[in-house]
Amino acid sequence: ASMLAARGLDLGVMVRPLLRESPSGTWAGDHAEESREQHRVFFERYRAYLVHTALLAELGRAELLCAGTELGRATRTDPDDDPWIPDYTDENDERWRGLVAAARGAFDGALTYAADGRGESDRLGFLDALDQPAIDLYPQLVPGDEQQVAASPEPSAAEIDQRLRGALLRAADLGRRAGAPCLVTEIGFPASSLAWQAPDETRGAPDVAMQARLLEALVDAYLGLRPPIPGLGGIYLYGWSTDRGAGDRRAQPQVGVD
Repeated sequence: ASMLAARGLDLGVMVRPLLRESPSGTWAGDHAEESREQHRVFFERYRAYLVHTALLAELGRAELLCAGTELGRATRTDPDDDPWIPDYTDENDERWRGLVAAARGAFDGALTYAADGRGESDRLGFLDALDQPAIDLYPQLVPGDEQQVAASPEPSAAEIDQRLRGALLRAADLGRRAGAPCLVTEIGFPASSLAWQAPDETRGAPDVAMQARLLEALVDAYLGLRPPIPGLGGIYLYGWSTDRGAGDRRAQPQVGVD
């Protein structure tokens, strides 16, 4: 119903599954199976889930289906570079190609995969099976580790602009390498006073003014790169909860934004 309503308003729609470890558990981005058989079962079950999602996307007249989101342990293919990665990950590229092919059998729109911005996008071996690449970006506005960031002063407008531009150019570079415009499938800031410290977390007191400032900086950084930017296909802001009890009440109502 939400998809059809959005399409009725001439909005583009992307359907993107996000896996959790359990119905009430945490995000499954770091999920890893401990044996070849468990790995096979994971892909088998995910295939059924993805085809189901693809059918829903087709019924809802979505334009784009994201075949996966930040499943870095399930996309690794380089066990020799990391002793913690089992040797059966050499099958991952072909498994993902099979998933994409299965999704295409149920969905007529375009397909992408949302890689994390911490290195996964640099090593995906099945980009050529997708219609375009995608990346989730939460740029670090202050350099250093967590302790250094916590001890740092709030960055200046110039520093924020520089780092946001760098993040957008990174996405554009991925698009150029893949030969298709890259989507930024997540970028945004929480409505909190410390959003500049951790764009992907909610720290500090509720502060919609800080969120507004950083989102305005993102727009300025984008415009400062003189769009259209070769290699960059679009940006999705993240995220507005459908839970009316989430965040600062002054931020209500909360809606999805493309």
